[in-house]
Amino acid sequence: MAREVLSAGPLWRLHCDVVSARALLWFAGAGIRGEPKPGIHLYLADRYGWLAERYAERGQVAKSRFYAAKAIFHSRQAGADGGPGTVAVAMSIPASPTRTDAVGGGADPADPDDVA
Repeated sequence: MAREVLSAGPLWRLHCDVVSARALLWFAGAGIRGEPKPGIHLYLADRYGWLAERYAERGQVAKSRFYAAKAIFHSRQAGADGGPGTVAVAMSIPASPTRTDAVGGGADPADPDDVA
């Protein structure tokens, strides 16, 4: 249900996100082979998960399984253990701001002792 609320956008945009992330990784590495940081793996896991979900909605099971496997791989590389994720927590509505008229008045301007 949370995925419905936080939509990732159309299918083409998800593909562009993955391609641009991979291109940036390649460019930043400039030929140096190294392991990306866990945050990069989490980002790719999220995007591949969305792709798997979109293809499943379209009935393309083979592509959905392919991208789901990539999502699982990247989530494991990021160190995700499959435990509980984040939860939306109810929060009370903040009170409206209080307006205060902080302008002094009624003091005698000729009295030097009344500086406050």
